[in-house]
Amino acid sequence: MSQYQYLTMACKDATDQDEEVDFILNGESLVIVAVEVCLQNGIKDAHEKLINAFPNHKVMTTYAPLFNYFQSVLELQTLEAELSIGDSAMGDHRLDKAFHWKELKAQKH
Repeated sequence: MSQYQYLTMACKDATDQDEEVDFILNGESLVIVAVEVCLQNGIKDAHEKLINAFPNHKVMTTYAPLFNYFQSVLELQTLEAELSIGDSAMGDHRLDKAFHWKELKAQKH
């Protein structure tokens, strides 16, 4: 079983009063209002706790290292741009490929 910490988040629909939006899913703007941190075996409990506390909100879970990964990729892209590197260094991880989806899609055609 994974020892990663997971983040389970209750998200409300964003309004004009919200200063920022945390997620946009299929055009729906969401703002995080509560977070539970757990291990993989605690996801169900965290999800139920937030559903009960915020029944009209969307609840989603992701593993915490994902956010660190995104930050690293963004920093790498900024560094590559500053150094004017033509081709970025794409790894074999599925998320590396997700950041380079346009190039991968173009290669298939």
